[in-house]
Amino acid sequence: MDLNPVGIRRWTAGKPPEWTFAGLKNKAKSGNLASSRMTYLFVDTNVLLHYRRIEEIDWLNLSKSPEVVIVLCPAVIRELDHHKVSHSQNKFRQRAQAIITSLYSRLSGAESDLIRDGVRLEFLAEDPDLDFGKHKLRTELADDWIVASILDWRQKHQSDEIKIVSADLGVSIKAKAQGIPALSPLEADKLVEELDADEKRIKKLQEELAEIKNALPDLKLCFADGQNILRIKMQRPFALDTNQLESGLQQVREKHPFLAVPPEPVTKAKSQWVTGYAFQCQA
Repeated sequence: MDLNPVGIRRWTAGKPPEWTFAGLKNKAKSGNLASSRMTYLFVDTNVLLHYRRIEEIDWLNLSKSPEVVIVLCPAVIRELDHHKVSHSQNKFRQRAQAIITSLYSRLSGAESDLIRDGVRLEFLAEDPDLDFGKHKLRTELADDWIVASILDWRQKHQSDEIKIVSADLGVSIKAKAQGIPALSPLEADKLVEELDADEKRIKKLQEELAEIKNALPDLKLCFADGQNILRIKMQRPFALDTNQLESGLQQVREKHPFLAVPPEPVTKAKSQWVTGYAFQCQA
């Protein structure tokens, strides 16, 4: 896209005729020049990874705009490059690689940057020249670089409508704090997450492990009442004086007196008495 001598945008060669200089002049004559106000949608990385291809999403319906430019800033491209190598799940590494390949085709001119009727794709080549501290942003956060790119773009396109499309709550909160309208992608455009080979293998192992655990007996150690706690009430000990102790012993003696030793029987056998019990030994 470039600017004509009077500052009205027009599409480059090969784009819809209504956005050529002649087309805009016709709009001006018909009183529809106000509709030339462009809507720029900055797309977050999570939308590219978790939703349908950008060519398949109805951006005009999502933004409620007649014409849209999808903008990809350097922070998003860096995240895609990172995910294609370092994402923990293989399916997202492959998806990031496929997205980069498709975007490169459009950047190199192998494919048109017109991705749908009324929807064009634009790449930002440079990071924003913005004071992060002034806008309460942090340079170490990738999300803040996206917000900074939008703020920088907004300063240069004050007459246009600029929004962010993200499924990330954190990005949406930061954007709205900076006065940037945030759009959430439609749930119907979200990809059905299928398990890749590694995830299928892990799921199978987890199921086998659960089956083994269920087959093992569930052992428990408990008391006779089935509880694992036994409560015992203990009485507090009390002190006895000498008189009480002697009285108690006397009651025991009276209740359990000593047995009398029986007389020795008159027999020829010799008897031997041992501690009150008689054992007879034959002479």
